[in-house]
Amino acid sequence: MDTKTTARRETRWATMIGLIGAFVFAPYLAADEFVVTSSSPTGPGSLSEAIVNAFFSDGEDTITFDPSVTTILIESSIQDVNAADPVTIDGGGTVTLVGTGASEGTNGLQLTTFGHTVRGLTIKNFDGDQIVAGGFANIIDCTITGGGEDGIQVLGAGVEIRGCLIGTDGVNDLGNARNGIDLNIVTSAFIGGSTEQARNVVSGNGRYGIEMRDSGSILEIRGNYIGTNAAGTAAIGNDLGGIRISDSPSLSIGGSGSGEGNLISGNAGSGIEISGSTSSGIVIYGNLIGTDATGLLEIGNAFSGIAMTSAGSGFIGGPGENERNVICANGVSGIQIMGMDSSITDIQNNYIGVGIDGTTAMGNDFDGVSIINSESILIGGLDENEGNIIAGNGKAGIFVSDAQECLIFGNRIGAGANDEAMGNGENGIALQTQSNRTQIGNGTAPNIVANNVGAGILITGSVENTISRNSIYGNTGDGIALATANDFISAPVVTQLGSVRGTAEALGTVEIFVDDAEEGRTWIASTQADDQGTFYSPIDLTPFQGMNVTATVTDGSGNTSAFSSPVLIENLGEATHAADQDADNAINLSELLRVIQFFNSARYGCEDGTEDGYNPNDNDTECTPHTSDYAPQDWIISLSELLRLIQFFNSGGYYFCPDADPPTEDGFCPGVE
Repeated sequence: MDTKTTARRETRWATMIGLIGAFVFAPYLAADEFVVTSSSPTGPGSLSEAIVNAFFSDGEDTITFDPSVTTILIESSIQDVNAADPVTIDGGGTVTLVGTGASEGTNGLQLTTFGHTVRGLTIKNFDGDQIVAGGFANIIDCTITGGGEDGIQVLGAGVEIRGCLIGTDGVNDLGNARNGIDLNIVTSAFIGGSTEQARNVVSGNGRYGIEMRDSGSILEIRGNYIGTNAAGTAAIGNDLGGIRISDSPSLSIGGSGSGEGNLISGNAGSGIEISGSTSSGIVIYGNLIGTDATGLLEIGNAFSGIAMTSAGSGFIGGPGENERNVICANGVSGIQIMGMDSSITDIQNNYIGVGIDGTTAMGNDFDGVSIINSESILIGGLDENEGNIIAGNGKAGIFVSDAQECLIFGNRIGAGANDEAMGNGENGIALQTQSNRTQIGNGTAPNIVANNVGAGILITGSVENTISRNSIYGNTGDGIALATANDFISAPVVTQLGSVRGTAEALGTVEIFVDDAEEGRTWIASTQADDQGTFYSPIDLTPFQGMNVTATVTDGSGNTSAFSSPVLIENLGEATHAADQDADNAINLSELLRVIQFFNSARYGCEDGTEDGYNPNDNDTECTPHTSDYAPQDWIISLSELLRLIQFFNSGGYYFCPDADPPTEDGFCPGVE
């Protein structure tokens, strides 16, 4: 307690003792209402006198204003509101405190002790802070503008702020020189609420709309407009950003209830900045970041929508009905996460680069999501409604650099909510510079990676990145592009259709896709390559005639290959052996002798114009290998492979049997079907 307050309380008790001596049976003093009747800053009937009277009054007191008092021009500092019991100062929405004439550094109102309320006042143009709260305070329905420092500064206690205009009158930029709301070592804060009446508009301030440092316990920022006018239709940006949080845990920005999301748009920095290792457990739900109040028009922040730097864990979006953030039209990335080496942050169910309808393109200028020097970031999720839409952004949908063990599940990257083509301006997903052990999709939650101007997935200088069961199609570049990545694993080779046969990394997991082009739009099967690198899947390709088969392989360390070259699905059900030149489902002597010719030569290769499309001693291997060349497919016919054809010759015929159980080595059976 300061000296000034102590002296006042000693005077108060001396006065009370004198009264007790004169009136031993005096009743307990009731709470009072003090009416300000003078526009003078001091003297009889003034606000200063009312504050002093409240100090000496027991109980919860109220200070109101006579209708004749509308403007009080302060010429010196207003006395602190430091009564032991709560005091409410109610301006009724008609009273303005003007600090233009006050001395340098003068604050507007100082709420030093616990539980005071300021309601319905306009406070403007003080050289210091407009309101300073040192004990838990309620600041309701106030307009706080034009200050030389912060609009509201809260120190070491708690605060509830709702229904206020801070830095604007709702239309014009009347910003305070520093932060709109500044919170330092605050135990609890409730800023805004779920109704229009509780909404604060915090705009036009010289630093951040809201800045919070070293605070924690119960912290909620809900339902506010930060960086726009009161209608949410135009920017009145805060100069350094919308919300800045440092070393403050357990904070909710937005919420899962109806109306709890904030509009954070039009700011000259990022929409939300979070830093400090103790900034953990932060929940960002239901906000519009970079749009207008409808979520369909652009009012972008100049930097990123959300920027987390060396922070603790957080949750950006969630699967609930009101938990999605819409993050659009920002000048850098939608979400940027840097330096989070040992924390888990979940990014789920957000619309990043598209409007609230999931179909209106409103891309962020750079990447949708940027992850740098971080670890264990989850983008999407395994359950329904956890995946994000990341589309229409200027560069990559997801950019990852020097980050470990990230998970990317169930997202739509380059496709809108109804499969609209809304490609990102570069690669769908880019993993670069030692971004290792990333998991992109799985059987439960594959991603759609489509329509991007670049590769669907580009991996550079990174290893052990697994790509599984995703739908990858319509990208300008390769579906999967590897540049000195994933241990240089080779793509499989599909050698035969009907069933699917081919060669791949020995003991690798082969995933088989169909696509109308050269990527992998639809996963249809997985199988395992044997120790010789041969794989087989009895999948029925009949429904996919006219499309292409492609495949990837993933080795035991988690390295996934690019897609194989596409093989057209045609004439299924009429498959014949490559040796059967007249396609009569029998091997005659001349056809057998042709393959014996390959057996006797050093090797065989491809050559157009020959009776079977092959030629002995040729090194061209650009076509599908001969059917007899199956174990292994090495462009050499071995004795065992030749004996298999002799079996067909001796049996009088053969037939296509892709569904044989167990499968045959070449997909055919001897005899007549």
